Amino acid sequence: MRVAYVTAAVQPSVDVAPLPWVWHHDALAARGIDIVHVDAASPDAFGRAYDAMILHVWLDWKNPRRFVPSRILPVMEAYAAYRARFPETVQIVLNHTDMSRRPYATPYWRPGDPVLYRTPAYDRAELAPFPAESIHAYEKVWGAPRFVDGARPRGGLGVRRRARVLLGNLGTASELARAAGAALGGRTYAAGFVGQPTGPRGYRERVARETARVGVGLCVRGHFLDAASHDALMARCRIIVCPRGWGEQSARHWDAWRSGKPVLTDRDCDAVEMIPGCRLRAGVHYLVYDDPRDIPDLVTDWTRPSRRDDLDAIAAAGRAAAEDYDALGRIERFLRVVVPNAAPSARRAAGTPGRS
Repeated sequence: MRVAYVTAAVQPSVDVAPLPWVWHHDALAARGIDIVHVDAASPDAFGRAYDAMILHVWLDWKNPRRFVPSRILPVMEAYAAYRARFPETVQIVLNHTDMSRRPYATPYWRPGDPVLYRTPAYDRAELAPFPAESIHAYEKVWGAPRFVDGARPRGGLGVRRRARVLLGNLGTASELARAAGAALGGRTYAAGFVGQPTGPRGYRERVARETARVGVGLCVRGHFLDAASHDALMARCRIIVCPRGWGEQSARHWDAWRSGKPVLTDRDCDAVEMIPGCRLRAGVHYLVYDDPRDIPDLVTDWTRPSRRDDLDAIAAAGRAAAEDYDALGRIERFLRVVVPNAAPSARRAAGTPGRS
């Protein structure tokens, strides 16, 4: 089986590398599924038939920095022509945005196309016109746990001098630096959230302010902490607060789950399938708040010594669900179902070794 993975206007390290068919490229090839990565801008990108094609272009047209019509519209035109020329190629529609409760990939979809959908709503009726039976959940491959005991900053806080501080009672970068420095000095916290002001206006700032009442809550424009400093701070937090951003983003949840941390999330995130094939439950796999002002009481209640075992059970259930996700097996099964009559790839016939 040969599957063309065609990309345009996406970032290789962030958007492409963690995808299961890219991360497990060699392992899939060893199983007879050859993923051929093609740049949509290359002259022969749409010049031959494949068993299947996955087109990955930037979908959110409200983002003027990433959605550049002069780059994307020619790809749409070439893709439509390709579909007419090679109707036998199975077209796999990729809905990859963080705003996952709206089907952004509809311009590339035709009835009958299978849809790979990142964190789809549990209620598939929300995702019309995609038929529920055509939607197959997938998730990125997130790698090793990050918020673990012993995590340490690389050296310094990575403070950006021009960071615009949006947390209510911290008005300057120097004040924020002192607060973050104290946090990284070894103290532990009941809960933590450090993020950027994405999503509904003022929402994440409210989450940060409420989290700060019982732990660390910072909402900053730009990357105020480097990754190592952020991870070291989160490792010292008992509960990781995971609000939505522009959409029901799942990266923070996965970092917490894989690190064995209890997650406190919101109702929007509770409505989407963050772990493919698993129906997560509030009070079982994570805690859920309805309004940011609920955060302090929830954290205070769940971090009482008498509830330690209950909170540990939630952390363990979330971690187990995340670790049970078999990204390689799931994408292989999906491709064999939607491309049932494809022959083994030439690489498999040649005995090309693979890695898992």
